[in-house]
Amino acid sequence: MQHVKIKIYTTPTCPYCRKAKQYFKSLGLRFQEADVSRNPKELEVMYRK
Repeated sequence: MQHVKIKIYTTPTCPYCRKAKQYFKSLGLRFQEADVSRNPKELEVMYRK
């Protein structure tokens, strides 16, 4: 199986972010979380994607 890196861009108030994180956890998937409300640089990265 190929290893995939998952990165999710979130905010504390985003219900879709919470659902996605719950889903990844339920599947036992590891992911990196980038809170764009706390890190403006991550927000810029997110916009470029």
